Amino acid sequence: MWNDVSVQAPEPGWELLPENGWFALLGWAAGAWNLCRVPGSDEGRTVRVTLIERGVEHNYLEPFNPEDREGVEASINGYLAEGRVPARPAGYDWYLKAPLTWAPASSVLDELDSRIIRLQSQRSPSPAQILQTMELVVRGFYA
Repeated sequence: MWNDVSVQAPEPGWELLPENGWFALLGWAAGAWNLCRVPGSDEGRTVRVTLIERGVEHNYLEPFNPEDREGVEASINGYLAEGRVPARPAGYDWYLKAPLTWAPASSVLDELDSRIIRLQSQRSPSPAQILQTMELVVRGFYA
């Protein structure tokens, strides 16, 4: 499914999916027709580093590097694997389309998150169980 997602600039009404396993799983549940992707870039990104020496905390920023990118992708794809979903191609920013009737002042992602969490019946569901709930919510949301 990932390779079926069109590579195009998002138009108004598309929301950027944050870079984590939960939102990658949500993208999978939404399907290729509700996603688009654009080549991503880490240029100019930074990461906060915390170093504790002798009980003193030091914080500083350093450039986001290829090892950081590998870590992000591994974390996302590890979560997807737990949900029995294939790895997502690296190097893209992923966007979710809002339904045509959606009010632009509110976040589609916030609404979907809220609906998914309300339907979860288990305290600590596995990604595979979360995916089942996501698919149910997304089906109703886009109907």
